[in-house]
This record gives sequence, structure tokens and C-alpha cells, in this order.
Amino acid sequence: YAKSMRNGLMLLDVHGALVKIRLEQLEAKSQSEQKRASQKLLFALPVELSKPLIAVMQSQENVWQSMGWEMQFVNNTTLELLAIPKDLHQDDLRTYFDKASLHLEENEVPGIEIKPLHLMATAQATVQLKRGIFSEEMNEIIDTLFALKYPDRGIRGQLILRFLQEVDIQQMLLNSNPIPPPDAT
Repeated sequence: YAKSMRNGLMLLDVHGALVKIRLEQLEAKSQSEQKRASQKLLFALPVELSKPLIAVMQSQENVWQSMGWEMQFVNNTTLELLAIPKDLHQDDLRTYFDKASLHLEENEVPGIEIKPLHLMATAQATVQLKRGIFSEEMNEIIDTLFALKYPDRGIRGQLILRFLQEVDIQQMLLNSNPIPPPDAT
């Protein structure tokens, strides 16, 4: 996302910003020990997942329950959902679990515990981006991000926000290689 500012341009990694915001919100709720609201499903919903994701969910089931999930484990690749967090739509579950599995695979390091809050934050950010973000929502995201500590850094310390002044942009354009003209044949 790029936004024109008075003296230049603000560049924002929207996914990185959303993950950071969601993680901070989830951490605040988990520290208050207040169970998140969930919505019961009319029928148990069977879900096939990767073995590593099922293992993480089983090992930290109480954390998942505190975040609004209610589930029964059928075997090492299947679970049945009985309730999901209130702010998550049932149609988004496939995207949610696909993103959680991908995040788990990308960040799987022996001896390092994958935290459910990281999985939740990453998946929620992906679901929100998939739905689309309106300009009012983008302004709210930016305001929320600036209220956090280190708004320019993501949850892994990566740069997610950068300001380019007009001088920087001009310098970038002047230093770029010229595009050769099309052949005049």
C-alpha cells in the first residue's frame, strides 16, 4: 500500500501490519484471561489438516479454547470443529487453516515452539486481506499501527513501514537504468 504524503510517500506492507495488529490484540486478550466469544456451529464440521498443525493444536488445546475454538480431535490429521471464534466466518475457515499450515511450515524450526497466537494473527490477516480493505479500514489500520510500539517493524522485526521523501524518490528515478527505446525496424 502506498499513500501520498505532504513531503513524499508512505509505503506499508499491509499484511505485515495486520499480523502485528492482530497479534497485539490477541496477546492483550490472552493476558486479560478473558475467553474470546465463540459461535457454536449447527453441525460438527470435520476438517482435514496437516499433521504438524494438528500436533500444535493438540499440544496447546487450552490456548485455542481461550481464543474461541472448540474442537474434538478425530485422529492425527482430522479434527471436528464445534465452535469457532465469533469474528471468523465459517466460509473463511479453509483460507484460515491453509495460511496457518503454510506459516507453520515456513517457520518450523526444531526445538522452537510455534505459538497459536502467531498462527491466529497470520491467518486472520490473510482472511481480512482476501476479503478486501476499504479506504476507511486502511486509515484505521494505519492509526492502530501508529499507536503500537515500533510501528515500522513486524512481529519478526522486519521492516513493514517506510517513508520516502520526494528527494529519495527523485534519486531512485535518476539512478535507475534507462529503458531502451523499441527497435525502429
